[in-house]
Amino acid sequence: MQQKYYFYCCGPTLYRRAHLGNYRSIVYYYSLILYYKNIFKKDIYAIINITDIGHNTESEDKIIKESNKLNKTIYELVGIYYQDFKNVLNNLYPNFKKNIQIHYASNFIDEYINHIEVVKTNYPECVVNKNDGIVFDITKNTNLYNIINFQYKRINQFYTWRNSNINLSKNIEYKGIPGWHVECFSIINKIYNRKREDKEYLVDFHVGGIDLKDIHHGCEFSHYYMHYKNQYFVNKWIYTGLILNNGIKMSKSDNNCKFIEDLYKYKFLNTTIKLFFLCCENNKNINIEDIDIFNKKIIKLLSNLTYYIKLLKINIKNIKDNIENNNDIIDYINSINQNFQNKYSFYFLQELLNKDLSIKANIYLLIYFDIKLELNIYTNLKKYILQLSEYDYLLNNLKILYKEKLYDQSDSIRNVIYNNNIKIYYNHNDENAFLY
Repeated sequence: MQQKYYFYCCGPTLYRRAHLGNYRSIVYYYSLILYYKNIFKKDIYAIINITDIGHNTESEDKIIKESNKLNKTIYELVGIYYQDFKNVLNNLYPNFKKNIQIHYASNFIDEYINHIEVVKTNYPECVVNKNDGIVFDITKNTNLYNIINFQYKRINQFYTWRNSNINLSKNIEYKGIPGWHVECFSIINKIYNRKREDKEYLVDFHVGGIDLKDIHHGCEFSHYYMHYKNQYFVNKWIYTGLILNNGIKMSKSDNNCKFIEDLYKYKFLNTTIKLFFLCCENNKNINIEDIDIFNKKIIKLLSNLTYYIKLLKINIKNIKDNIENNNDIIDYINSINQNFQNKYSFYFLQELLNKDLSIKANIYLLIYFDIKLELNIYTNLKKYILQLSEYDYLLNNLKILYKEKLYDQSDSIRNVIYNNNIKIYYNHNDENAFLY
């Protein structure tokens, strides 16, 4: 396996707040990076972009349109939403900026112009000047069209530069703003441009929402091919599914978005949010309404985990030694790693959540991946343990297990308490109360 890996993720367009659909891709992306860094022990290079200009899916840039509507400059508008985005990331992943470079699209204007000039040399017939900007039309070169449309059927022509009253360029020949699809390729090319081996890809993993696959990523590939005249742009494209709100795709344009802050209002844990996004197949759509049931599952997991860590006298600080000295655990981790290299899926976490926590090895496995992937299970667990006295914690678990009709497990707790000469009686007039 190679030692250095290059990652890229399409970040949000900040003409409005980043929504849960944006964060699903980012949670997956960051977890993928952590897997390669902390588990595979690889050197990672990772970028995420912020589209702060150039989102030209319509005749007018969405960011310019929104800034005019609110009577703000584009930088004031994006600054507000970037601060919100940064606060959420810092809360979800305090180490995010240590592992991932964040770049604004507006900082790469010279790279966009240089790229257009290269394409003018490589495929002059495909560069079309129009009244409102510059279009790359791949249909004007049959060989190029066949290569690109072999992978991306819907790519014919796309704006790479638009004339605009807002001018970000110092070049007198380019007055205006970049097209939407040019920024991702140009940022990658600027940051990751290096001497490559024969047939070495510029990017190892490129992550984005599945709604970007046909058009946005197709145009990215087109930009790369027209620049380098080869196909070694991205080795592995990975797509995350949509977040649905009442069965409908969340979209800033449709004003039906839910936000991380909406989940915090209902006391959802960061652990819940991360695992909710990860415990499914990558490209599967998920309904946000299902997170309530999932959160209850995580809270129950924390309660049971607290109980068994104390009951089994597990020292979390020694978990590394416990894993390294257990061949069965090592074999299990190796099998997960092998499968991960084939599917790049975190669905195995769902299996770990469902394992019997009365078995020490299962707790070791869960905490191992929790720490490596910054899921915060143990962080929440420490807070949970500190809030409970010895017997409060036992009673809390007894109540949960009794209500779930897990009588064998509840009896084991009852016996522990009896052995400490404390009598427990279930109050049948109040299902939430135990007397002792």
